[in-house]
Amino acid sequence: MCADCHGEKLTGGPNQMGHPPPGVPWALSIPSLVGLALFSNDADAITFLETGLTPGGQHALPPMPQYRFNTDDAHAIVAYLRTYKP
Repeated sequence: MCADCHGEKLTGGPNQMGHPPPGVPWALSIPSLVGLALFSNDADAITFLETGLTPGGQHALPPMPQYRFNTDDAHAIVAYLRTYKP
């Protein structure tokens, strides 16, 4: 489902998900997932996928879903994205 927002090649870009509901904070851009560069280490990325919390303790802005992956799936996703090349 990542490609729905992050694009076919997971490179991110401007948020194309339409307008936010009134009063809802909204991500204006969607980050690239290539190499998972938005996280400095695997532990932060795994925590995000398990809890929905960024390294700073915040939730990602909508429209990012608040996923709660189990540990094995979070590790597998991080391993895949760290090596992914479009």
